[in-house]
Amino acid sequence: MIVDTNRLIAATLRDSSSRRVLLCDKFEFYAPTLAREELFRHRLELLEKSGLPRARFYFGLRLVLSRVRLVDGVESLPAFQLAERVMEPIDVDDAPFVALALSIENDGIWTEDRHFEKQNVVRVWKTAELLGLI
Repeated sequence: MIVDTNRLIAATLRDSSSRRVLLCDKFEFYAPTLAREELFRHRLELLEKSGLPRARFYFGLRLVLSRVRLVDGVESLPAFQLAERVMEPIDVDDAPFVALALSIENDGIWTEDRHFEKQNVVRVWKTAELLGLI
């Protein structure tokens, strides 16, 4: 299953439903490498907003990233152009997630971002649904 960056952030910042889902061995998670890049680009802002001690924040970040297979070169996948067309009117920055979902055998995208629900090429999973499967 593809995991959206916002679910990775939620799992990093607190012991939450998102962390419980992410740490469940029942699921195998993938994300484009840009998810890791986004996390690191915003790490200082996230650290400040979370109020977590630095060591605890970085422990959570490492834990979360250890559960995700990061995929390089998503922009060169054959499905990327379709993903761009689908996501252009919604949020083209999320095309790599859709392209990855279309390119590997998986069950969709895990996200709480409603704009993913505006597309109809990949299944969208909510945290509550995944918790129900655990």
